[in-house]
Amino acid sequence: MDRVQVIGLEKLQRNLTRLEREVVPQAMARALNTTATTVRSKSVKDIAQRMGLKQKEVRVRTAIRRATAKNLRAGADVTFKGRPMNLIRFNPRQNKKGVAASPWRKRRTFEQAFIVDLGRGKFVGVRRGLGRNQRHERAQEMRRISRVRRIPVVGVVGPGVAETAAETPIARAREQVIKDVFPTRMERELRYYVSRLSA
Repeated sequence: MDRVQVIGLEKLQRNLTRLEREVVPQAMARALNTTATTVRSKSVKDIAQRMGLKQKEVRVRTAIRRATAKNLRAGADVTFKGRPMNLIRFNPRQNKKGVAASPWRKRRTFEQAFIVDLGRGKFVGVRRGLGRNQRHERAQEMRRISRVRRIPVVGVVGPGVAETAAETPIARAREQVIKDVFPTRMERELRYYVSRLSA
């Protein structure tokens, strides 16, 4: 979770005039929320590029808790959710050795894997009980276990939105967006609210 907030808020509020105290909380809340929206948009693009997914598949696994003028100290939170995703989402194709898929935008074959159709949807799995050396080094196990033709299988997954969002380059990019966007938005929102009071 990433939080967009103002440091030293209490000291700032003590030094405001009555007029400023009327407009600053509203302006600040709008600036925080606009910045949070920009942070999410940037992260969705970066995460989708890193994972090899469409942006809409990443966006539905994010959320924003917005700041309010009455609770500025809480700031605005951007949250990234979701467990590692099954390889079925990464353009899988069955081949003689297993399943070829493109997690992390790298095409590779996950040996011994196969595409399973449960009737409720497809996923990529391997027979439960295979040794780790028989799976691709980047494959992970999911807890969900199903049975196909009485053969117990476990899903094979690639990256997830939450874990990818926590990667250092993507996290640093979000921090930079906050530094770049918030001051400009705050100035713009202040001008807007002051102009409304003056009208």
